This record gives sequence, C-alpha cells and structure tokens, in this order.
Amino acid sequence: MNTHFSVIMPTYNQVSFIRRAILGHIHSHVSADNWTKEFSQYDAGWLHCFKSHNNGDLLKATWDDLNIPARISTYAVAGLPVIFPDNSKHITATQEIAERLDVGIFFHDFYELSNKLKEQMKVKQLADNMRRSREVFSFDYYVPQLIQFFRDAIRIKKQQIYG
Repeated sequence: MNTHFSVIMPTYNQVSFIRRAILGHIHSHVSADNWTKEFSQYDAGWLHCFKSHNNGDLLKATWDDLNIPARISTYAVAGLPVIFPDNSKHITATQEIAERLDVGIFFHDFYELSNKLKEQMKVKQLADNMRRSREVFSFDYYVPQLIQFFRDAIRIKKQQIYG
C-alpha cells in the first residue's frame, strides 16, 4: 500500500454532516491580499487530512508525515488553530508542532471534531496561542539560526583548508 496517497475520504453522509455542522458556509475565491482579513473571521483552519502508518518509526514516515503545509503560516497570521486527524501514535511534523505550541484541534471522527469546535473557550485559547506563536511559522523567525549555520559551515571549511 502506498501510504503517501492514503487520505481519509469522507462518505457522502459525512460530507453532508461536515457541511452542515462544521463548515457553515462556502464562499467564492478570496485573493491573497485579503486572506488574513477573511480567515481571521473563522474559528479554525483545515490542514491535510491523512492517516499516518509509521507507528513512530521515522524510517517508515512519508511526505505527509514530515511535511508542514504552507497554508499553516497563513492560518497562523490569521490566528486560526489548525484542524487535522489525530495521529498521536505516529511521527508527524504538523502534529508535533501543533501540540508543542498548543494550536491544534485533533480528531478521530467528525462527531468528535464537531464537539471540540463547540468548546468555545478552548477554541479561543487555541486561537490566542496561535496568534502568540505566529512568528514561528515565518521564514524571518529562522534567519538568525540560518545565518549562524552558514557562518559555522564557512568557519569549519576554512579550518579544513587552512588548518
């Protein structure tokens, strides 16, 4: 089985349930310059819905397990906690960072997700945590570490060449 393409595919009844109970509404295209304004009106944002199969073994991890979706930075700027299936018995980069920063809504089924989204105080706390942590999802946050990495690499290379 190619787990890279393993996706939780909801049934028609689940899609109908999601549309009514969770999504609320769907609207037309929003241009990138309005994403923060638009998305900050919502309670949470969906990330990739996949079920991991690595059982905590990094050698069995797939792209989905190790990838942090680009849209998470957009959600972070808007202060949206992220929604995705609970893969807590597996190594998944997105769940690890969402747990560490306390910005994720993890679920096993759509009924559990619906109930978690109704916990207004908890969702607000997650949103506050995301707003406080949003810089972690920006490139600029890592520039000092990146510069130091290159300086160290240059220093080591110079020592190898010149002694």
